[in-house]
Amino acid sequence: MIRPFPAARIDGKTALQEFAAAKSMGLPEYKISETGPDHDKHFKAEVLLSGNVVGEGEGKSKRDAEQAAARAAYLKLNA
Repeated sequence: MIRPFPAARIDGKTALQEFAAAKSMGLPEYKISETGPDHDKHFKAEVLLSGNVVGEGEGKSKRDAEQAAARAAYLKLNA
């Protein structure tokens, strides 16, 4: 059963953290890389659980990239 992403109530990072805690998977870790000039950065994030990459995301800010990675991980883990 696929559980819908709880977008209306909490953000991706919170949803993933709560899911991981409920499943005793440890805390999510985020690895960030950036490209582009200072005035036009682009960020990529990977979210890891127990050392394994479970989601990736991109955005114009670190926060956006982390949120996208967390949402991708949450959806993947609930599939």
